[in-house]
Amino acid sequence: MGDRIIPLQREGYVDVVAGALERDGRVFAAERGYGTFEGFWEYPGGKVEQGETPEAALIRELNEELNLAVTSEELTYFDTFYHEYPGLKVALHIFIVHNNLDGLELREHNDSDWFTKEDIDNVIWLQSTYQINEELIKRGIIK
Repeated sequence: MGDRIIPLQREGYVDVVAGALERDGRVFAAERGYGTFEGFWEYPGGKVEQGETPEAALIRELNEELNLAVTSEELTYFDTFYHEYPGLKVALHIFIVHNNLDGLELREHNDSDWFTKEDIDNVIWLQSTYQINEELIKRGIIK
């Protein structure tokens, strides 16, 4: 993570973490399998719980959602994005995840895929993710 400070607790915003699992210029994403946003594509992750660091939250969420054993050394903080849904404001703390994905199992998603900049618009993303995708492409993570 280096010496970057992750801005937590912006008033009125819920802190959420997500992991852009990267391999060879592609990123892994999954189609949400439940709730209000079912059917939309996202980067795996979830809410930061009370007393949890963003890294610990992402490690927990990747294990819960994808059966992945990830360590903090495999996480690189990317950026924080703010988005307002009707009735919900989220601060999305994005990490690049460098993991071999051994044992990956979709536990909460309907589908998954790897995306390049040529095919990233072939699915419908959560509204908050479009800005993240643009930055991932602009900074050379997605090629």
